[in-house]
Amino acid sequence: MIKWILFLCALSAAGCSSHLSSGSITPIANSSGLGLAEPITRGNVTLVPVVSLPERSSRQETESYVLLAEAMENGWVEVSEVSSSGQVELVLVRNLGAKPILLLAGDILLGGKQDRVVAKDTIVLPGQSAEVRVFCVERGRWGGNSVEFDAPAASAPAKVRSAAVLGGQMDVWDEVEQHNSSAELPGERSTSIREGLFGEKARARSRADLDPLMSQLSKRSDVVGALIVLDGKIISLELFGSPSLFREAIRPILTGVLAQAATSSAQTETTIGMDEYVAFVESVMSAPRSQRYAGPTSRGDGIDSQNVSGWETRVPGEADAQVNGFIRGSYTPKHHD
Repeated sequence: MIKWILFLCALSAAGCSSHLSSGSITPIANSSGLGLAEPITRGNVTLVPVVSLPERSSRQETESYVLLAEAMENGWVEVSEVSSSGQVELVLVRNLGAKPILLLAGDILLGGKQDRVVAKDTIVLPGQSAEVRVFCVERGRWGGNSVEFDAPAASAPAKVRSAAVLGGQMDVWDEVEQHNSSAELPGERSTSIREGLFGEKARARSRADLDPLMSQLSKRSDVVGALIVLDGKIISLELFGSPSLFREAIRPILTGVLAQAATSSAQTETTIGMDEYVAFVESVMSAPRSQRYAGPTSRGDGIDSQNVSGWETRVPGEADAQVNGFIRGSYTPKHHD
């Protein structure tokens, strides 16, 4: 519990240096500085902004990271198969730029011998290379003339991303198949997530709702996360170590969420009460953590309780004692129905 108090102090400190917009805030009990702003709804998608409350002294924000799509666009990164023959579960990332590159779990990589999805948040320092864990999201293809990848500014659809973070290769393939089936893709186009993510249904939903959702989120300068609700059910909580990192990361995540929303049979606004939102965030705060990974640039803590599963990425070493040690957390409810 002490580590959570330190972490949430960090979130609160990161946000209070910015001007806070007006609006009703519901504080989260025992969170040391988090609250929920008024929900934002577009069709069957609702976002509940998580904000840092202004009662802490100002601290420096989380270290500046470049996300993968921006690094790719500016020529600061190369992503390729690890060798000419390749390995399904690994890709090679070379940082050619001046800032650390943060790959987020769910980031889509197109090309190589088959399309992939990043399995866990990974930091690659300037001038360094790293083998990054991935899963295949293009069942059936292994070949082609190129070993290079492109990285569009899009995360995998919500259920595929969750499978990549919390499951294994078969879980990812199952979710890709189910998503593409719901998107009503022809059989010959249904093996890669690129079709379900960038197909007609997903693109139409993104054109209609992505910019309006981003515009609503941008009205507050203290947002460090969001509860994501689809068809009246919470599907994830996304938290980041600073408002600036949240603003950079949330757009590709929402692209994947809207792709998932486009395949829903409901397509109607279904809301739940603030009490349920608060209860889920509180369950995240109280869930036990266990270190699952420790590397030179980041460490990963797993979260598993009766009601929630998830993953947190932190600065390694003395991260638990540093206010800026938290980078990103992604949490998924366990629906008991």
